[in-house]
Amino acid sequence: MNRESRLGDPIELVNARLVRAPILRLWGHVVVPVQGDFRDDEAETLCASILQHVEQHGARSLIVDISGIWLVDSHFCSVIVRIARGARLMGAPTVLSGLSPEIASTIETMGLELDIERTALNLEEALEWVGIGATGTSAADPLVALGRFFEMTSVPAQERERHE
Repeated sequence: MNRESRLGDPIELVNARLVRAPILRLWGHVVVPVQGDFRDDEAETLCASILQHVEQHGARSLIVDISGIWLVDSHFCSVIVRIARGARLMGAPTVLSGLSPEIASTIETMGLELDIERTALNLEEALEWVGIGATGTSAADPLVALGRFFEMTSVPAQERERHE
């Protein structure tokens, strides 16, 4: 019996490929740790799945962690940008975490503009930025998290002050 027939429906096969990028919900936020490399068609499927998840679950923010990616090409970068823009249009600012020095250098060399609200060194920093942090850290304070959220979404200073 081959792999496709064990999985049954072709949709299950697509979802099996997305195991390298599980879409997780954490306290109203969507977190996607991306691992391995993706063919162009897989990257497009990932984009559609993430945006569908953001819409269906009303995500407050989206974190895409690419610490498990070894290399990026211009197509994958454009997919990440489309994910971030789409999520922002649905009210979920995006944090991109886990850029290795090599990937950051590649993106810079390609002259690509990622157009992401925020980058973070690692997933922990990204989680803290959206207000999910260990007890006792400033990220656990809802007012600090609210302030960071307003910074991410570029709300004018006078509007931010009304909420502080």
